[in-house]
Amino acid sequence: MNFFSKNSVIIFIFAGTAFFLSSCATNYRLQLIRAAREFALEQHPELSEKDIHTIKFTTPVIKENTLYSRDGSNKNKNDIVQTVAVWDLPGQPGKSLMVVGFGQRRLNDWNPNRVIIKHFRKIPTKKKAGEIE
Repeated sequence: MNFFSKNSVIIFIFAGTAFFLSSCATNYRLQLIRAAREFALEQHPELSEKDIHTIKFTTPVIKENTLYSRDGSNKNKNDIVQTVAVWDLPGQPGKSLMVVGFGQRRLNDWNPNRVIIKHFRKIPTKKKAGEIE
C-alpha cells in the first residue's frame, strides 16, 4: 500500500515552495541601516570608540520627507523621498550623527549622500510671570 498518494506529495511540494518563496522577502529598511552604517564609518573614521560602537550596534531613528509625490497622496511606494538615519551620540547631549540619502519610498534604491554631525541646542523659552524655573 502506498503511504503517500500522488496528490498529497504534489500539495506538500507546492506548500513547501510557497512557504520558502514567501520567506525570501527583502527587508529594504535593514539594507538602508547597513548602508548608512558603512557610509558613516567610512566618511568619519575619526569618531570615538563609543560613537563607533553606537553606530555599529544600535538601531537608528529613521526619518522620511517626501520630495516628489507621483500622485499627490504622499503614500505611493514610488514617491521620491529623503530618508535620514539618525544616531544620538553617547555622552554628548543633543549631538547626533545623521546619514542623509534619497530614493523611492520603498527604499529599494536608497543611497547615502551625506553625513552630518549636528549639535541640537535647546532653545530657552520665555517664562510667564509667576512661573518657577
